[in-house]
Amino acid sequence: MAQEKLLLIPGPSPVLPRILEALARPTVSHVGPEMIRDLRESCQNLKTIVFSEKGEPFIVSGAGTLSMEMALLNTVGPADRVLVLSQGYFGQRMGQICQAFGLSHDVMECE
Repeated sequence: MAQEKLLLIPGPSPVLPRILEALARPTVSHVGPEMIRDLRESCQNLKTIVFSEKGEPFIVSGAGTLSMEMALLNTVGPADRVLVLSQGYFGQRMGQICQAFGLSHDVMECE
């Protein structure tokens, strides 16, 4: 006799009607004019939010670790050495990323 799957979720979860309506809309192409317009508007809003009118922001669709890797790998050269100032999880994570990519680094930790 096969055992039934046991699904452990905190549900059923109520979903607001406006969320269901948004999910029911047609999807937008990542190269379509709507996406280009929305991304341009989002970047402009981001510049306003972080007080960087002259900066050139971009939005990363991915986990925070992806952003950390992008920042590190686009600023550090093969001959460079990285100093990671760590006050906890994210500093430790940056050290792990350096190690994973074979970058010379030191981690200075504090509380």
